[in-house]
Amino acid sequence: MLARLGGSRAAVQRTVTAQPRWRYAALSSSKDGRRGDDGAGQHKTPIVNLLWELRDAVRREREVGAVRKSESKTLAEDDDSLEPQTPISTEVLYEFSKDASLKDKYLNPWHRIRVGNVIEDLDALAGNVAFQHCSANHQDMSSTMLVTASVDRITMLHRASLEDDVKLSGCVSWVGTSSMEIKMQALSSWSQEPFLEALFTFVARDRVTGRARRINPLKPETPAEKAAFEAGRKRADHRKQMRKQHKDAKFYRSYLEDVLASELKDSDEAITIEQAANALYNNAKPRLFMPAIALKNAVRLSETRLSNTFIMQPQERNTAGRIFGGFLVRRAYELAFATAYVFGGAVPRFSEVDEVVFRTPVDVGDLVHFESCVLFTSKTLHANPSIHVEILASVVNPEATNTHVSNSFNFTFEVPPGSQPLSTVLPETRDEALNIATRFYGDVAQKIEDETLLSEATRDGA
Repeated sequence: MLARLGGSRAAVQRTVTAQPRWRYAALSSSKDGRRGDDGAGQHKTPIVNLLWELRDAVRREREVGAVRKSESKTLAEDDDSLEPQTPISTEVLYEFSKDASLKDKYLNPWHRIRVGNVIEDLDALAGNVAFQHCSANHQDMSSTMLVTASVDRITMLHRASLEDDVKLSGCVSWVGTSSMEIKMQALSSWSQEPFLEALFTFVARDRVTGRARRINPLKPETPAEKAAFEAGRKRADHRKQMRKQHKDAKFYRSYLEDVLASELKDSDEAITIEQAANALYNNAKPRLFMPAIALKNAVRLSETRLSNTFIMQPQERNTAGRIFGGFLVRRAYELAFATAYVFGGAVPRFSEVDEVVFRTPVDVGDLVHFESCVLFTSKTLHANPSIHVEILASVVNPEATNTHVSNSFNFTFEVPPGSQPLSTVLPETRDEALNIATRFYGDVAQKIEDETLLSEATRDGA
């Protein structure tokens, strides 16, 4: 599927294996596209509007051609209906070179692309990819909902310019029983190398019971598709293993010197996350208790916090009538950016989204409180000194006087060369120390994995 957004028109091309056809949908960048049912998406970015229009068109086509099943059977019970699907790439083209109005919608104050808007678009595109995979062969999706379970990683490889056209693409890379991994990329028109890569995990749920629903298996055919499927399987197995072995996971004590900004004895010793948390807390105590003489270029974690609170408006709903996950990620990104900016004293450069977890859905009318903090800074995990920001989104219910965390987000920003030295962040409680150690371990493990993959790729290419 290919969608173009630019000028006064968006051309949409979608190929269906059984009955090839061309379909076009007109959309002006200065006028929101409208869906025929509930108007979801009308107040989003032009790309989100277009993608949801396309999804609605596909849904209606599937409903017309669906073979009605017996009322006694469900998708979860009728495995014969789950035909394996080949990976199909869905693409969206931003024609910034032709459309000044579209370009203005994605412009940030530093004349670069608004990363938060692109992340919001990525979530919408991933939703389209998931829906297309699960609704293939006129599959009836009326009783199934697809939701974003997590964003495992979004990495900015280099900064994009609004002088170039940009293409977003997404494809299912791996499928389990009721979940799927979708690999996303963003490329500038002048390069075949992506400037942004992302991994989204979607899950299928029964609309009534909320239980897991089986989805179509994936049938990779080309060597590239098979390699992507194998990589996705390894990532899924790795996540399961990490959850099981979390308490026993170990890394070298020397890594902590980066976070503590001080040397440690027995730095070549392997320690657990809990031991690392104890080392962080014990290192922070004298500086917390004697700030006048010990607090050198260090700040308490509580001093890094920023927050904001929003009423979730109907205009932010998705096609299921709940608050669009991409909107929540964009709000979290903007708060994380501001937090890194205030902390680092210079305009930060977005590096990556380390992890986003959607724990519970957010509904229209909910009062959502976003709170940020800097977990730690690092000199070694990235090319430039980096700031690692955590955002927790909580749904607040004043009538019931309770609150619960609905989403968690982790972002990494780099400060430009020549910026002032970053302060060390000190945990004030053991829970804060454990949170820092856990997130730091995840980033260290990711860095080691990246270096291993690069080494293997270099060796295979030699």
